[in-house]
Amino acid sequence: IEIDDIVSMIANPSPKTLLFPFTKKRSAFLHENEVRLFALIKENSKQIKSIDIRTPKVSDFISNVTVHPFAPDWYVEIVKTVCEKYSITFSGKSHLYDLEED
Repeated sequence: IEIDDIVSMIANPSPKTLLFPFTKKRSAFLHENEVRLFALIKENSKQIKSIDIRTPKVSDFISNVTVHPFAPDWYVEIVKTVCEKYSITFSGKSHLYDLEED
């Protein structure tokens, strides 16, 4: 598979491709305005151990973090700690799946 083919799969998600789960955004979550980063590494490239993405200030790019409603408490605490470290608003667990009470 060529890089141009992979770029096309990312730009035009289709359930017939392996990348579909990573590129498809359910309409219920469109309000998140999420940005996803894909790194394409050629087979003959040297092994990459990490990618360093430098931004002036993380909170300039992330306004709020909400955790999956079924995330375990230990995970929620880790995310909360990271948000505090970088001065990012932390909203806790999502309520997207909460049942509405009349």
